[in-house]
Amino acid sequence: MKNWKLTASGIGLIIGVLGAVATFYQVFGARLIWAVFAILGICIFFWSLAAILRDIGSVVATFGSRWRLIHGQLMIGNTINVALRAKTIQRILTTFEDALSDMPRFRNILRTAGEAVGKEFAGDLRAELLQRRVDSIVEAGRTERIIKEKLKLWCKYDSSTGMGVFTIENLNYRHNRIDGVVTLRNSFLSFDRHTTKPTCSFIEGYITGIFHQLLGISVEVRETRCNSMIGDGVCEFAISSKDDEKKLTKTQRSN
Repeated sequence: MKNWKLTASGIGLIIGVLGAVATFYQVFGARLIWAVFAILGICIFFWSLAAILRDIGSVVATFGSRWRLIHGQLMIGNTINVALRAKTIQRILTTFEDALSDMPRFRNILRTAGEAVGKEFAGDLRAELLQRRVDSIVEAGRTERIIKEKLKLWCKYDSSTGMGVFTIENLNYRHNRIDGVVTLRNSFLSFDRHTTKPTCSFIEGYITGIFHQLLGISVEVRETRCNSMIGDGVCEFAISSKDDEKKLTKTQRSN
């Protein structure tokens, strides 16, 4: 859901209410002008509200009724999950970090683990969306439209699992090369953490695995902004094609 839609609905409501009040009390005698403001504000409010409801409806239609607790097992879609506190996961990772005492190596391990998880998850995502008859997840070809549609589905899915809110910004795909930015708001890895270095190496690998398995594209992912360092709730990851992108197999290109 876009923030601008919430903002527009708020502005529209304020304009509509002010216009209605000013019309009723005939402020400055400009009753007709205030009436126009009232109508305009109310129209903006309802248009924005309708857009927000469409977004919610789309998410519910695609991923609704996914969470189920069966005999002590938390099922999300077709997979078994475990609900852990964000701080618990952070504690596990920092314990390994302290034990290794080699920060570059630790981050590479996290990226490798994240990439493997991303690849596995992308397969589960495909299976669940096909089960829900969202056929666009396996649409053939690698046009910018197809790539954006698949990434949009991934962002919607993962934004409903507690990892944070994923969005894709400034995505460009030309001549078999891709670049853009993945934004993650309220990342579970950077939540309530204060560090001098980025803390989302796992997410770097995870996004790499998603792009590889879901799109058939090899990318390099680098965290350029981390909530742990800045404290504004936002982590950003720069996406760019690997130099060996041209070596992808024909099978990968058909994904």
